[in-house]
Amino acid sequence: MPAVAGGGAGGMGEGPAWGKLQLMIEGAPSVTLWYAAYAYLFVFAAVASAILSRLAVGLGGRTGALDMPAGRKDHTESVPHLGGAAIYAAMLLAILAHVIIARALISAGSAPGLPPEFIDALRGVRVTSTRLAALVVGGGLVALLGFVDDMRPMPAAAKFAGQIAVAGLVVGLGVRATLFVAHPVFGAILSLLWIVGVTNAFNFLDHMDGLAAGVALVSGALFLLCAVLHGQLFVSAVLAVFCGCLAGFLTQNRHPARLFMGDCGSHFVGFTMACLTILATFYTYDRPTPLAAAMPLLILGVPLFDAGVVVVRRLRAGRSFWVGDRTHLSHRLVDLGMSVPGAVRTVYLLTFAVGAPALLLGSLNWWGAALVLLQAAAIFLLLLRLEAAGSRRGASG
Repeated sequence: MPAVAGGGAGGMGEGPAWGKLQLMIEGAPSVTLWYAAYAYLFVFAAVASAILSRLAVGLGGRTGALDMPAGRKDHTESVPHLGGAAIYAAMLLAILAHVIIARALISAGSAPGLPPEFIDALRGVRVTSTRLAALVVGGGLVALLGFVDDMRPMPAAAKFAGQIAVAGLVVGLGVRATLFVAHPVFGAILSLLWIVGVTNAFNFLDHMDGLAAGVALVSGALFLLCAVLHGQLFVSAVLAVFCGCLAGFLTQNRHPARLFMGDCGSHFVGFTMACLTILATFYTYDRPTPLAAAMPLLILGVPLFDAGVVVVRRLRAGRSFWVGDRTHLSHRLVDLGMSVPGAVRTVYLLTFAVGAPALLLGSLNWWGAALVLLQAAAIFLLLLRLEAAGSRRGASG
């Protein structure tokens, strides 16, 4: 399996030197060992997240950290909104515990049952520490920003300024894309816009039980598959942990939800997803194609599409785009007669249908890529028609 670099969203790599730190060990037994390591990290994070999410249900009730039913909200009873804190705590626990384990194995130089090549590959933890710290610290800050908004709603301008500040911090720490352009200012601006945009897309998406976490899990799994196949050890390991945390949280968040992620969780999930797509590379160095730049856009296409359509619709109606309403895709599907779980599962399937073919973009020629992009465009046009039909049905109902 070829070694490739990790470090740039949409094929925005940082060069072969970074790639050498993420070598996939040659040989079937070692490859199988890495697959087992990713599966273990997923399960560890899922169990930790499930336990912490269950504890958050009780803690939210005792502390009054509750989302009260009102206005456009679907739930009829108060629901704790500490899920974001549980997701972040589980991810922090999984990362810190396994960084400590990795450093111990590096210091020991060997371990029973582990080949020397595996131990040697773990040395990359030292070089990736700055980016890992950026993920942990930046994720914590943006989760805190959302938590403050959960407890006492902040002005939209203040929340937006906080998002930009945290995004600027992680960009300054090296979480920066290039999109085949080496100019640092270009990369910084592109990364800043991407992080803030994806963060808000998931914040907008968190309006129905299991929706934001489930879409993030589907998208994260696709990114994980891409990273594993490209041999990116650092990104694959963190994505495995991230997906596990989402899966564990969904045990309490599926309909009817016993726990909400709140703005704390939607901010953290969107922020982490954006940063991990920047750190990933979607092409191999023997085939550096700009087509790979469309990969993260399509894998995250449904939440980005939904956020874009909602913003345009609100602005055209003369309303503030940050004030919530019931005009999202999932709401339109419910207006067409679907149940809430049915609408949520439909959005999962749409996310997969648009994102899965995008995994091929790094290996297709322009004609093949055109077919993938045309298929995605057709799905988005279909969604517009469904939304229009749902809007008419909702208005008549």
